[in-house]
Amino acid sequence: MKDSAVLTITTAPIIAIFDDIVAVWREHAPGVKPTITSGSESYEERLPNSLHYSGNAIDLRTRGLSQNQIKAIAAALLDAIGDDEYDLIVKTVPPHIHVEYDPD
Repeated sequence: MKDSAVLTITTAPIIAIFDDIVAVWREHAPGVKPTITSGSESYEERLPNSLHYSGNAIDLRTRGLSQNQIKAIAAALLDAIGDDEYDLIVKTVPPHIHVEYDPD
């Protein structure tokens, strides 16, 4: 986890996918540890309605991964956690995968 990432109010549905994240990273990026770069901390760039504030979103570092690895990780992670209650967005600036619990 990045030192500045705050997970103190992370919700159970986000914590529940941590093992899936590790398994997917092991399969598609061997030797690279998944890093949570953002949890519920506040950033000026963050939208007021962001699910980060309620502990329902995390960002995962993709820096250093190839585009093929990022695509494979995103697809496998979404397959593992399901898209009924979770949303996953690959962002390029800064490079990361945003995962949020949003059952609505």
